[in-house]
Amino acid sequence: MATVKERLAKATRFYQIIWALCLIGMFIPLISPLGLPVVVSEPVKEYYNSIVDLPEGSVIAVSFGASASLLDEQEAQFLATWKSVF
Repeated sequence: MATVKERLAKATRFYQIIWALCLIGMFIPLISPLGLPVVVSEPVKEYYNSIVDLPEGSVIAVSFGASASLLDEQEAQFLATWKSVF
């Protein structure tokens, strides 16, 4: 019968293998992108054009009502807006 120490060693090894597989799975698309099409919708085009068409020297108020839990969803919008503004 296996001792607790042996069971933990096997479990640790199992989780290390799972972790390694997850890392490999994350890096494959970085090395060889899937080439999926990115479709820009009409509201996004209108949003961008409304920022670009502002007269020089315009005052802009941008509010992103987000919490830390929504940052990963809204970060791209936030960065794209500020890059367009500046």
